[in-house]
Amino acid sequence: MRKIFLYVILVASMSCKKEDPSLPVVTTNSASLITDVSAVGGGEVTDDGGLTISAKGICWSTAANPTVDDHKSDEGPGAGKFTSTIAGLDPSTNYRIRAYATNRLGTSYGEELDLRTTPRPVADFDGNVYQTVEMGNQVWMAENLKVINNSDGEAIPLVEGVSEWEGLGAADAAYCWYDNDLTNGAAYGALYTWNAAMNGEASSNSNPSGVQGVCPDGWHLPSDSEWKELEMYLGMSMADADGAGYRGTDQGARFAADQDLWAGGYLKDNPAFGSSGFLVLPGGGRRYNGSFGHLGDNANFWSATEFDTYTAWGRHIYSAYSTVHRYNDVKSDGFSVRCVRDD
Repeated sequence: MRKIFLYVILVASMSCKKEDPSLPVVTTNSASLITDVSAVGGGEVTDDGGLTISAKGICWSTAANPTVDDHKSDEGPGAGKFTSTIAGLDPSTNYRIRAYATNRLGTSYGEELDLRTTPRPVADFDGNVYQTVEMGNQVWMAENLKVINNSDGEAIPLVEGVSEWEGLGAADAAYCWYDNDLTNGAAYGALYTWNAAMNGEASSNSNPSGVQGVCPDGWHLPSDSEWKELEMYLGMSMADADGAGYRGTDQGARFAADQDLWAGGYLKDNPAFGSSGFLVLPGGGRRYNGSFGHLGDNANFWSATEFDTYTAWGRHIYSAYSTVHRYNDVKSDGFSVRCVRDD
């Protein structure tokens, strides 16, 4: 009887014996909250290999297959999910990232993923700082300009009154905030006449335009040709880009951002909405007669290219359309400005 009892214990002990320990298993999460110098990554240790996890985190490098001998974070011991700050990065640079986990047998790695940092933000003469975005071979501001002084320190005339704005001519420089409300300026930027945007420089359709205009040093006002390059980067055909009126397919939806701010219509309902990172908000505009309009359903932008003595080419995003409108607008209209980096 005793032998049978011992045999049962031995068999039970053998059946409960753990498998041989192994390296851990870890997965890598895609990076988020990406800036010019940092990002947030993470992963999960799904199997500790039967041993204690002594370290885990993210490692990164500009070369393939980063390891813990490269840059890394350390989120401490233990299995499970973790989040890491990936810091000390360079702007506009491609990195490779992967999660790692270490136990007594060594270190294993998760999937290798791509991370590209954003371009460096830019500040204007007044100290306003703007996020930027790479669009093909171009780097654009991802926010509307709100500067009220040119880069040489000369103040741009502020014109608020309806009759005063209506009295402006094609050669006049002026700016305002939508509805003369600085709160709108903080959210949507300033509205400039064409000559204010140009800062008195001559029309250009070159690519790049060579017109600094109201833009910060090292940046310039985009020509009509540069707008076309941007639109074609987002999939518009050359034939459509060269046309006037509503052109393209879903490029307007790709430009837009923040569905809560846009009125209902094809734009915000399009699946491509917000996919470009260009972050267009519906800041409306001011007509040559001094009236404000279309806050919430319209965004308007100048180019550096005139059509004739009294009008210049602009771009318009409307809530009712997923396309982009190209039109020659009266130079004393008040439109938003986006700048492009010189190099």
